[in-house]
Amino acid sequence: MVNRAHVRKNDLLNFLTGQTQANKFIEKEREKRLSHLSEEESFREYITLCEFWERISSKELPEGFEKQKISSLIKRRELLDKAGGIKR
Repeated sequence: MVNRAHVRKNDLLNFLTGQTQANKFIEKEREKRLSHLSEEESFREYITLCEFWERISSKELPEGFEKQKISSLIKRRELLDKAGGIKR
């Protein structure tokens, strides 16, 4: 037997409206923070995100993800090469 929760339409609409407002606020804050980063700081942030992707993608991936990962790594390498490589 399945128990189903009942939600009033107005409660759901209020929740969704709140989520939309929160997402807009978070996005504005993110834009504000990122716009003040120096080139070095933004590059460091990018590298951190790439390292995170590599850590989580080293686990067992759904079919097709490995090709996407390889494609993403190749694109990243090409972009870094165009930008003059990695400065360390």
